[in-house]
Amino acid sequence: TLNEGATATITNSLLKITDVDNTAAQILYTVESPAVNGSLKKGAAVLVTGDSFTQDDLDNSRITYVHDGGEAISDKIIFSTSDGAGGIIPATTYEIAITPINDAPVVTANKTLDVAEGGSALFTASKLFVSDNDTPATQLTYTIASLPANGTLKRASAVLVAGDKFTQNDINTGLISYNHNGGET
Repeated sequence: TLNEGATATITNSLLKITDVDNTAAQILYTVESPAVNGSLKKGAAVLVTGDSFTQDDLDNSRITYVHDGGEAISDKIIFSTSDGAGGIIPATTYEIAITPINDAPVVTANKTLDVAEGGSALFTASKLFVSDNDTPATQLTYTIASLPANGTLKRASAVLVAGDKFTQNDINTGLISYNHNGGET
């Protein structure tokens, strides 16, 4: 188990095969299917299908799994094992559990809203957009800290005041607008 976006060392306490006839350096794990939500590494090298590592690598903490930071909560690596003397363990799945982390929202659009004097305009996702892989648009909340000096903000037909809240979903569905007061600024 490791946190989203983290790196964990796969040691012999997590993965170990012993053979009384062979040394740890002779026990060979071959990657049959690599991780899809991260990378298995031997030192700095990413291990892909057909690459291998030994029990000695595990015993000496040279094998790591690096999660890609995505939202997946599990991953797996499939490998086969041989002892170099004819002993083979066929494809075996090594499961990896990933603990999700609440990522911070990211502002991907914060652009000027063009409004004609006395006119109104809808805020759209192309003008104001915040995303968060962990949070749906209905729960991404904006709080009005101060009001515009020359107009009003509305959710549908309701005028918004300082302290009111609206969501990214309100923007996405065309509910938030700015109405200019007709003044010269």
